[in-house]
Amino acid sequence: RAHRVMDDERAPARALAAIGCASLCVAVAQWRARRTGPFKAAAAATWLTLGPAAVLMASPGKGDLERTLRAHGRGIGSGNEREAREIGAAGAEAVRTIMRSASKD
Repeated sequence: RAHRVMDDERAPARALAAIGCASLCVAVAQWRARRTGPFKAAAAATWLTLGPAAVLMASPGKGDLERTLRAHGRGIGSGNEREAREIGAAGAEAVRTIMRSASKD
């Protein structure tokens, strides 16, 4: 079942990759035939399909992103507030030090 979901998730990327590969083949054939107009159209189609397909195939799937977000979400509240208080206290102390040095002058 999970494999089918992953296949459905990657279907647009595979479709773009297939169209991009076909466009690349047409572009190479037109280049060899020295037909500049059809070559330019095929080359543009190649860039517009293979580029997004590569990005979609390299990016993590929806399930992976959800697991990552859940894992990071569990970490909220485990020390982050303490760190924020320490940073705030250090900033307040820095302001007091600056104010003291300014009042001495």
